[in-house]
Amino acid sequence: MTLLHVTGVTKGYRQGGMFANGRRTEVLCGVDLRLDKGYCLGLVGRSGCGKSTLGRLILGLERPDAGSIAYKGRDIQSLRGASWREYRRNVQVVFQNFLGAVNPRLTAGAIIAEPLDNFERLTRAELARRVGSLLERVGLPPAFAAKRPGQLSGGQLQRVCIARAMAPSPEVLVLDEAVSSLDMLAQAQIMDLLAGLGRDSGVSCLFISHDLRVVARLCGEAAVMRHGRIVEQACCSGGRFHHCDTGFAELAGALLPSRPRLPC
Repeated sequence: MTLLHVTGVTKGYRQGGMFANGRRTEVLCGVDLRLDKGYCLGLVGRSGCGKSTLGRLILGLERPDAGSIAYKGRDIQSLRGASWREYRRNVQVVFQNFLGAVNPRLTAGAIIAEPLDNFERLTRAELARRVGSLLERVGLPPAFAAKRPGQLSGGQLQRVCIARAMAPSPEVLVLDEAVSSLDMLAQAQIMDLLAGLGRDSGVSCLFISHDLRVVARLCGEAAVMRHGRIVEQACCSGGRFHHCDTGFAELAGALLPSRPRLPC
């Protein structure tokens, strides 16, 4: 079953602001993409290629200039009232900037409880139990509910953000460079966590990244974006993508080797 279907989406911005007569820059040019239920799809490309813009359009934070984004066959621009609320519940996001994504005055428990307060009616005791369960689900002890963002490491705070995104039991999780700000150890731990959550919950993931190594570890397929277009989609097996387009080759060539090669 297809959950999200992006068809012919274009998006551009005018330089100098809305009321200026600056030159218009096209960021997305006829993008087609499909995300099926229970699937993890990687969206890769160099910085500035339009990956995050597409993510914002899928989340409904911006509107496309042309084309459509359909959720279970319905264009999200046509959703109103309860239907739009249900879409917002079922499509959640984890951002790269975990510090900017939370209120530093709130505790971890209050941060995770935000979507539960928005979408469910729970007693205080039920809310505390759900928050504790979500913390355990992302590998943190329930006692962390009382900690504030400044008391957590980057990896721990990103786990809190993942717990918040998983709180309303979404069908789709958009991860926008969700591990790129972390050190290598924290990256590996978060990727293992995400892989486990995908297996256990069946949530579909759109993993936006510039790093093929990260995508190869988490995704069964990836689409490479270049200059606002999807230039190829390739399957992954054994940690490698089977590709023929130069877009994948350029990204792969930009990676450092896993170990230095000794001269012959």
